Amino acid sequence: EWVFGHDGDNLAGSSVTAGDWHHLAVVYANGSKRLYLDGFLDAQTTASMNGDNTGKLWIGGASGVTEYLQGKIDDARVYSKALTQAEIWEAMRGDPRLAWGPMPANSSTPNLKETTPLRWSPGENASQHDVYFGNDRDAVADANTSTTDIYRGRQIGTSYTPPEGVEWGGGPYYWRIDEYNTDATISEGRIWSFTVADYILVEDFEDYNDYEPDTIFDMWMDGWGVDTNGSEVGYATPDFPGGEHFVETNIVHGGSQSMPYFYDNNFKYSEATYSPTQRDWTEEGVGVLSLWFRGNPAGLLEGPAGTYTMSGAGADIWDQADEFRYAWKQLSGAGTISAQVLSVENTNGWAKAGVMIRESLDPGSKFAAVYITPGNGCRFQARLVTGVDAVSDSDVTTLTNITAPHWIKLERDAAGN
Repeated sequence: EWVFGHDGDNLAGSSVTAGDWHHLAVVYANGSKRLYLDGFLDAQTTASMNGDNTGKLWIGGASGVTEYLQGKIDDARVYSKALTQAEIWEAMRGDPRLAWGPMPANSSTPNLKETTPLRWSPGENASQHDVYFGNDRDAVADANTSTTDIYRGRQIGTSYTPPEGVEWGGGPYYWRIDEYNTDATISEGRIWSFTVADYILVEDFEDYNDYEPDTIFDMWMDGWGVDTNGSEVGYATPDFPGGEHFVETNIVHGGSQSMPYFYDNNFKYSEATYSPTQRDWTEEGVGVLSLWFRGNPAGLLEGPAGTYTMSGAGADIWDQADEFRYAWKQLSGAGTISAQVLSVENTNGWAKAGVMIRESLDPGSKFAAVYITPGNGCRFQARLVTGVDAVSDSDVTTLTNITAPHWIKLERDAAGN
């Protein structure tokens, strides 16, 4: 995640994928601080900046921090003016003599109809353009004007459609534009690539931001203000200075954004609707709808009767107060409780799954419990006095070498022991 700060006033942007180059720019202007990621506004906040020109500018980690950027930094610049978005795009170009702004974007996966014609923006001194196209990266990189099949000719226009076309799900395809300049020199271009998608994209949630009219709830109509619709799209009150957004930027399946969706079906029907431009959903023979989602399931479910499914929660069953999730029933007098623990995920060496008898449902209640843990075996723990620290491993058992799957049992006699 990109973070830019000045005098403790930090501005956090979206998370980015590791291993890729990205362009970052921060602009102070008119009482605001704006962060641009890869040429597009990613975050902003109100801010002021003093005119001190003797301080230090730290890149890759603030003064006094112990963790720094693990990566590479290239072409760092400080300007004496606030750049516009168009000027930031110009700065991203690098060598102004080279062709830039490829469409489809480099390393992208566009839909079939978005791939051709290939388009680009010309270098500053270009009068014509030499086009290279093929499906072998090295062949495109090494080609010259005498390379048949790869070299496609010199032209004035800034678009090109391969006569053989591109295939549904095909690629990767590689292309290069060399600029033939007004002084008859050649500026050899970069290698760009794209792969044609084997699907028709309905929604990838990448085009939304925190500003009208491009917020996610401008396109996805939820139940906000509708008593009978329990749905809510996006985070209602994100902490913008802290790097939060209306969309989710950390939990994503692909790209850099996903849509938060909340619903309440208690005497309501929850639905969010999206109305895209009409199109043919049967083109190229597609016939299956694919949806990627990640949910937070209910913590506890019962069904069929007597069968409980629940997820773990809470910090620990320890110290003076317990934090955990459990299913319970009342026990009077003597009794036993037993269970077979099949497995325990090693989220922590002291993650606990087992059986317990406790005096009450209060966090600081007396209890006795037997657990199977992933890192500390089978353990017996108890709280002997209400509200005091729990204790571990009396002389009953210290079976540290026992691991799941294993049967465990807890018994209480008529005297309450």
